[in-house]
Amino acid sequence: MAGRTTCMVMPATWFIIITIFLAACIDDVADDSTPILADGSQVGSWFDNNVKPLAECKGVLDAALVTAEEGPKLIKVMKDGSGNFKTLTDAINSILERNAKRVVVYIGGGMYNEKIKIPQNKPFVTLYGSPKNMPTLMFDGTAQKYGTVYSGTLTVESD
Repeated sequence: MAGRTTCMVMPATWFIIITIFLAACIDDVADDSTPILADGSQVGSWFDNNVKPLAECKGVLDAALVTAEEGPKLIKVMKDGSGNFKTLTDAINSILERNAKRVVVYIGGGMYNEKIKIPQNKPFVTLYGSPKNMPTLMFDGTAQKYGTVYSGTLTVESD
């Protein structure tokens, strides 16, 4: 094991530092005046009250995110073939690596039985299903077959 060194300690140290930093930042912006929503019917009004338009947030957002939000691309996934793709996997595979613009993947209603992965090199991807015709994403993967980490229906590794 000559190739293994104490550099394995470094990721754990960075994890602890980042956790402390995030806890300090969250404490500055979180308060008890905005309670956790009791039911789904309140989400729309909460969103309207707490999420500001991009134009109002540009000064505090990461520059890459601001650029990504200008001129997003829309991809439609429809089971019946009336969209750009029939599967989410095909839609995600069509997104360029290191894309710099927001890509909204609109998912039509229906049952999608596939293992979906958004890799680390495909940032700014948003999956959207209409609340009026919500899609169902499922996959029959098991931890025994794929391992615990890789058995999920949807794995998102990107920002």
